[in-house]
Amino acid sequence: QVVPHISDAIQEWVLRVAKTPVTQVSTLADHEGESTASSAEPPEICIVELGGTLGDIESMPFVEALRQLQEHLGYKNMMFVHV
Repeated sequence: QVVPHISDAIQEWVLRVAKTPVTQVSTLADHEGESTASSAEPPEICIVELGGTLGDIESMPFVEALRQLQEHLGYKNMMFVHV
């Protein structure tokens, strides 16, 4: 069973990252002297990769946190892609 405060912390992290404006498109461009695009607006989408094997006990808090987040945001605002 997943401890509730752990899944809450994971959800808070995902939501915080999703709202963080993208300040640099590429760090490689900084080293080459090229300008980078910046924006103060939050991104329109956020892609989170949950790696590993879905059935592993180690990934269970992350799977549960994302399931809860989908309930919180609504199924039309969050999508899972299994590859």
